[in-house]
Order: sequence, then structure tokens, then C-alpha cells
Amino acid sequence: MSKVLLLNPPNDLLCMRDYFCSKISKGAHCYHPVDFVVLSGILSAQHQLSLVDAVIERLDFKGALDAVRRCNPDVIIFLTGVVSFEDDGPFLSEVARLTNARMIGLGDVFLESPEKIFDLWHWLDAVLLDFTTDDVLRLVADQLQATKNAIVRMGDGRVVSFPIVHEKGDWALMTPLHELFLSLNYSFPFSRRNKFATVLTNFGCPYACDYCTVSRFAYKERAVEDLQLEFNKLQDLGIKEIFFKDQAFGTERKRILKICDELSNRNVPFGWTCFLRPELADPIILEKMALAGCHTIIFGVESGDEVVRSIYRREYTDRLLKDIFSLCRHFGIETVATFMMGLPGETRTSLEKTIRLAKALECDYASFNVFVPAYGTSLRRRLIADGIIPGGFMFMDSGVSRPCFSTDSLNADVVWSMRNKALAEFYARPSFLIKMILKAGSFSRLLCHLKEGWAIMMSRGSI
Repeated sequence: MSKVLLLNPPNDLLCMRDYFCSKISKGAHCYHPVDFVVLSGILSAQHQLSLVDAVIERLDFKGALDAVRRCNPDVIIFLTGVVSFEDDGPFLSEVARLTNARMIGLGDVFLESPEKIFDLWHWLDAVLLDFTTDDVLRLVADQLQATKNAIVRMGDGRVVSFPIVHEKGDWALMTPLHELFLSLNYSFPFSRRNKFATVLTNFGCPYACDYCTVSRFAYKERAVEDLQLEFNKLQDLGIKEIFFKDQAFGTERKRILKICDELSNRNVPFGWTCFLRPELADPIILEKMALAGCHTIIFGVESGDEVVRSIYRREYTDRLLKDIFSLCRHFGIETVATFMMGLPGETRTSLEKTIRLAKALECDYASFNVFVPAYGTSLRRRLIADGIIPGGFMFMDSGVSRPCFSTDSLNADVVWSMRNKALAEFYARPSFLIKMILKAGSFSRLLCHLKEGWAIMMSRGSI
């Protein structure tokens, strides 16, 4: 049995790194790194596990080093990302020097030219490219027979890439060690309770969106019986709120209904939030979800321009979207519409349509994100090949940082200006502010909304 430390390095900002994505929180929230949640179940049966999340604990460089030293780990599994890579290197290098632990990395930055990072970080022992399999157990033990989904620095210094095998179909997961995360002050703006859990019911995505990192992973689902065990544990821990971090909660009606039945049959119901594809949201599904405790759904609308949506395989009309958001209101479900601003092919007119649609949908919240060419995506490769963006490392953040490139049809400064205009026009409306106050339900939730809103509006000046 080894002492394994899950380490989220320090950062001056609320830096969120998980599920092969990294970004700076637009608001005042920071939720559980789902990679670590999943790994906690896989690792805890065979190893002594500890967690240092220097971001949520607001530890500085020295405080984080002290916390790592107290754990005295044999193996460290750490998160890094494009938004924090240059800050993470010096800290992790010092961690490796002080602990002499085996260093295993996880994050979006390894999805492109990872061998260059091995050259730069001479202390890096391995990279894990799928956090849902038992390959991590072989990496921890340094027993590499039958290893997949990993890159390893061998004893002779060679860097070897093992086969990438993302399994499809059914997926069984050891129940995560949720209690490991309970003492830390994670938060989520749509949670109705302070204490919540992050849960995956599936991994990967069956949809081929070329701007999304997750589309590179084959889609697999956990059996509902497997989820039942996790729900039981959450109730034993007194947790009544779930954030389903699936990229798309259920991709077929039968399975959504079965999960809803499982959630509905509990003496103490959960409240929950999920992401859902608009085309799955019919009246029967939405009613079942509401009865099962779903109070908030996040929809990826992406653009207010139907032509742009069709380019990116989001082939649903404005009329359909308005009907879906109306149905959600009918069943008492709050809605979040997420948008990407500055997609290749967009124009200023497209962005104006996005702002109009965001208001016309009458959604409860809207998230306006700057498009970034995410590592490991086919769209990024195409933009590099076309000479629109350079190859190699580039800082990118979709939340609070200016766009990292311009196109022939849209200047980066215009995208940033329109993003800020969208925030002001959506959130500064008197009707929206009155609605937020009236439906807050409690002083603590109203305070949470005010903190989130203030942080979001202040992000308009970010660079």
C-alpha cells in the first residue's frame, strides 16, 4: 500500500482544472475536480489516500508545500492545465525535489505534444490520459504490464506512449470517497445547499463537436445499479445535493427515465443540476426530471445564429429552444444557457443575435464564454493548419481572459467587447434583478447570487 496524494496546485485565481479542461472561474465558485472524485474510488481500495487542493484552500506556494510535506506521499497525482501551466511548473518542480515522490500528471495540456513537457519537466514520471480506468493503479505501482492510456518515463530515460484505448459501453466505477472532499469549501452557483457532491453517470461524449475536448473520448455509461450504490453512500453522508458533471446527462430516453426512477424512489430526495442536450428535452423527460428532484438544467446553446449552430452540429432552431425553455419554466426547472462567443465563422451580427436570443429565451442564467481552440480538438488542429493560430503552447481561458486570436470575420477586441455587452445587457436588466431577489428563497442563496454576480461583472475588465 502506497501513500498517494491528490494535488491541485496553488493559484492566485480560482483556477478550475478537471475533465481535461482548465479555466478561471468567472464567478466566486469552485467545484470539485471530478478527476479526483473518480480516482478516489479507484485508488482508496488499495492505497492510503490524501488530498491537498491548494486552490480551494487558498494556500500560497509555501503553504501548499507545507501541506504536501505533511502528507509525506510516495506518489503524487497532480492536476495542471493550459491556464496555469507556467505557474504550475516551478511549484511542482519544488514538490518533486522535496518529496522525491513519483509524479503523475493529469490535464488538458498533455493532450498535445506531451513529449515536449517531459523534456521541460525532467522530474515528470508519467501522464494519465484517462482518469476512469484502473490504469492509474499500474502507474502508482510502477508495474506497467498491460498499461493503457498513459505516457511513462522509463528507468532508462525513454518516454514511452502506451496505447490509447477508450472503452465503450458499460462502465463500472468503485464508489468515490466523497468524504475526502466534504471538509473543503467547494461551491457551485446552482446548488440549493452548501454541501453537495459531484457525480459522473457517464464518461466521454457520443456527439462529435469538433471544438470540444471530450468528444475525443469514446462514450461509456455506468449501470444504474452502480449509481444506486453511490446514491446510497451520499445519503449516508448526509448529502442531499448533486451536480451531475456528465457532458450530456443521458443520451437516450430510456436511460434518463431509469435514472430518474431511481432518484424518485428515495425516502430523502436529492436536489440536482445537470447538462442536457436540447433535443433530449421533451415534456415527458422534463416532467420526470422535475419529479426526481432536478431543479436546474444547463443547456449548451452556443450561438444565437442558427447558421453558426448548424456549422457546429447544433442543428436546432430558435423556435425549438424557446419551446424547451418554456417547458422548463412550466415544470419549475430553472435554466442556464451557455454561449461561446467568437467561434470561427461568426461575425459581429452573429454575436448580436446571441445577445438577443439569450434574453428571448427567458433563461434564469446565461454564461457567455469566449471561444478558445482547446488542446486535443480537431478544430484547433485545423486552425493551426490554416495559419489562424500558431502551433505550440499558448495561454487560453474561456471565462475571464481576452480572446487569444482574431479571424478574417471577427477581431478579438470585438469579441471581448461583445462578451462584455452580453453580460451587461443580460444581468443588468431591472426585470432580471427583481426576479433574482424574489426567487432567492433564503438570505444565504441571495448572498451567493450577489457574490457570483459581482465577480462576473468585475470580470469584464479582465485581461
